[in-house]
Amino acid sequence: MDETSSTARSNIEFSLSLSTKYEGLIDIPLGTQIIDCMVSFFNYVDNYAPRMPFLFNFVSLVRMLQLIGGAFMAANNDIYDPNTLTYRAMSILTVAFHIVPVQYRLGNEYIILDVISGILFVFSTYLFVTAWMYKTTSKVPKISTDILSIYIAVGPFILLPISVQYIGQIISSLAVGRTQDIASIISCIIGILIVIPNFWILVKAYLITLTFRPCSFMSIEASPQWKFFLTTLVVTFVSSLTTYFPKWPSFAMICISAAGYVYCATTGFNGGNFVLELHQVMVLGGSFLGFILCVMNLYPLLSGKKWTEIFFVIFICIAVACYLLTQVFIRFRFKCDLVILDKFEESEDISVFGSLGKFRRVVGTGYTFCHPACINYSVFKATVVQWPESIDLWAEYAKFTAIYPELTSTLIYIGQNIASLNKKDSLSTIIMANIGYIMKTRETKITPQLTSKISKLSKVFNKAKNRLRNIWDLILQGSVAEINHAIKSANEAVEAADVEVSQLKSLYPNNRFVARQYAKFQGEINANAVEYKIWLDNVHQLQMGKQICSDIDHGLGVFVFPSLPEKIDDNDSSKMASMNEMDTIEELNDEQQAEEDANIEVLATLTRQIEKQKIPAIKCMYMSTVLGWFFTVFVPVLALIIYYGTFREDLNAPLVFMYGISYMRNLINMLAAFTAKFLFEELPDPKSPTEKVKDVIHLEDGFPLTGFGDDVRSREVLKYLAGQVSSTNSMMASLRSYKFGNPTLEEVRTNMFSSTIDFYFYTNKTQKYLLKSSVAQVAAMVATHIGLLIQDTDVTYDDARGSDYLTATNNNDDATEIMSTSLLECLKYILNQDASQKVWIISLMVVLIVVILAVWFIIFKLQYRKLKSNKTEIMNVIVTLPKTVISTVSASFNHLKKNFQSSTTDNVAEQNNEEMSRQEQNIIKVFSQITDGTDSTTSESWNLFNFTVIALCGCLSVGVVLYCFLKSSSTLVYSSQHVDNLYGCSGYLYSVFSHICIL
Repeated sequence: MDETSSTARSNIEFSLSLSTKYEGLIDIPLGTQIIDCMVSFFNYVDNYAPRMPFLFNFVSLVRMLQLIGGAFMAANNDIYDPNTLTYRAMSILTVAFHIVPVQYRLGNEYIILDVISGILFVFSTYLFVTAWMYKTTSKVPKISTDILSIYIAVGPFILLPISVQYIGQIISSLAVGRTQDIASIISCIIGILIVIPNFWILVKAYLITLTFRPCSFMSIEASPQWKFFLTTLVVTFVSSLTTYFPKWPSFAMICISAAGYVYCATTGFNGGNFVLELHQVMVLGGSFLGFILCVMNLYPLLSGKKWTEIFFVIFICIAVACYLLTQVFIRFRFKCDLVILDKFEESEDISVFGSLGKFRRVVGTGYTFCHPACINYSVFKATVVQWPESIDLWAEYAKFTAIYPELTSTLIYIGQNIASLNKKDSLSTIIMANIGYIMKTRETKITPQLTSKISKLSKVFNKAKNRLRNIWDLILQGSVAEINHAIKSANEAVEAADVEVSQLKSLYPNNRFVARQYAKFQGEINANAVEYKIWLDNVHQLQMGKQICSDIDHGLGVFVFPSLPEKIDDNDSSKMASMNEMDTIEELNDEQQAEEDANIEVLATLTRQIEKQKIPAIKCMYMSTVLGWFFTVFVPVLALIIYYGTFREDLNAPLVFMYGISYMRNLINMLAAFTAKFLFEELPDPKSPTEKVKDVIHLEDGFPLTGFGDDVRSREVLKYLAGQVSSTNSMMASLRSYKFGNPTLEEVRTNMFSSTIDFYFYTNKTQKYLLKSSVAQVAAMVATHIGLLIQDTDVTYDDARGSDYLTATNNNDDATEIMSTSLLECLKYILNQDASQKVWIISLMVVLIVVILAVWFIIFKLQYRKLKSNKTEIMNVIVTLPKTVISTVSASFNHLKKNFQSSTTDNVAEQNNEEMSRQEQNIIKVFSQITDGTDSTTSESWNLFNFTVIALCGCLSVGVVLYCFLKSSSTLVYSSQHVDNLYGCSGYLYSVFSHICIL
């Protein structure tokens, strides 16, 4: 029996390892490699990821909402009126499954899609890199396992439908010509390229498994899962196309969506259904509800009568009815399934199931309620005889068999039958891989394949030991110059041994022979006394029949089906195989390792003492690197960022008084123009005394009148403009104290604040008096006269010939000319300032870059010299060890080398290795670790590369910050001219209008 079991197991393992065995000889498709990599990593996550039932329940709820969410077609304006409460309420509801309300997503689809695609791309890349790292090293950081387990549970299932929604909206917009921008097209293409591989990995690697993998909507077989997920994607995509489609294309899309819901409903009637009753109700009831919603939406689409608030009442009633009736149906079917199982238990007639699909559905109900015909696996034993060619049947048989480690022989039998079918599909390949993985995790004895792996591992261990001892050989020979290469080779050999033994440990977590090899690695190569002691204890526990790692597959199965018993009797698998020769050899190793227990504490003490030693060069390296980064990168960049606020304020200062000057120029001309317009609106028409010369202008509602006091009546406009004179004068006042001594600004100050403008005070049209005034005084006097003019409620033609009107409308030309000249001088000042700023900014940039490069070059040279000096001192310490130690190590090394070269088997080599005394081995291990660490730290090329990266990043940071200074100064040059030009256009226009009115 043992020989047969071992042969069968070897055959299965051989079939599983074909791709690995011939990986270097034949071209394996990239897709196969990716799927194999992902399957292995997902199996690892099943074992080590945290359990998150609440998260899975939440994801299940969101996925159900996404299933029926597409049927709402909330973005279709032919179904919902955007101006109604129904539309707004529906828009808010879509947040639950499409993130963004409808009114905010229209026109912004590509932005939302880019965000979702970015998240998917980052985490998908992270997932692939981590899976590949696990395949090559069998090591995954704990934080990566936790993060990716959460992402796998949430990301693809929720984010892919959201991504498909916005892809569909973009395609709909492009199809009707509403959008033609390149950004939307690129976003759509990128989104499609991200959705397809994610869906492919889910279907091919994640959903197909022999374990009851924790996930949302857990199912016995993979088909219900991927059908449900595919329906969600298709319905979401098709319904999103109706966003901008016209009537009849939308009608076709709704029909396709309805067909998708019918397809999804078939999952409730086929085999391998969802495990939980709630999930069956959610999917089947959601499919019925989605189909009814699609049919309902045809009414507003075809009739033109859009939905009102009554829609929500109808929807709630239909939803409650669908889910309640579905629950009644599911429970009634459970009773029928149990009756069928009772009939089979009595008659053992397989025909009671009717069809294979019905059997696969009924057996799930049987395990849910712990039916005896399922617990003893009699239903499977009978059906595999009836349908031996069905891979789905064998897969379901294997999935329930894998729950119990006592049924390993049955699992081997299933694997043999699947292999005999010679099916080349992905399902068979993945099922076989899962069977192999489960068998390895439960393997406790030695097998031919494990013997071969341990033999190869022993060679890797011997190689690592020889590389470590070679370092001492060079020291004993005095070849200190060659130690660097020896250290590098030893480090590579130790890392290779770590990878190999970690991979074997992850494949056989409860195998005492593998655990013994891992303990040997920690003690003899890694010199980790703590881990060595822990794994020696683990070996003893495994020898007593205890497990050091829990059986995850059994735990998951019992958790999903809590009614199942913890153990099951299986006579065939309960027979124990006798210990073979490898067992005897390993027991002999146990005795040798027991002798070594006395030296564990010595090794740990030596390691702790050496770890406490601090190498000055390494401390200097850390300190100088941190200080160099702080003073050459952080401090300059921080100082420039802080100074940028002052620099920006200094740049903005000219804009303030330039704006004041330009706006004052506008005000003087606007006051003159609107004064004339005021008279036209107030004076009676000579031809029709009951009417005014000009009526008040009438503008469309919503026309912006901010610059006119939000009024169209000239009297009110003049009040507002006259009130602006004082605030504008205060803006110009900042020029009085700004940079005294600057010749350009001094000329501007002279023009603006000196009494150089001719101001004429009119008593009548022919008589006027000349006064010398400044711009501010002219503006104030003009505003005063206008204020006197508009105080009259009854304006006559005498007012048009009076002093106030003539003075207000005939003193804007000189002031306008002076202010235009002053603005040109301000622009000249800004140009000169920009030129001088460019000089000091570029000079500072060059100086900082040169300083950064020089400082880091000096740091590198100083560190290298210090490290080289310390390295020489360490080598001298090792070389000058007591002669007795050196001679003993030399003799032991020569004896080891001679025996190893003459050995023909790994076992003999291991025996020769053990002849070295324990104390000498401890010295070699500990000191080789020190030397290895020194070599990795003093790698000149690695330090040079790191310092080059730091220096370049520092130069780039300084350059980017100073470029912002240059850009700000250049922007001021280009933008400041708009202050003159834009306001100047309207100012001169008002000036022309005021002169026309005077004429």
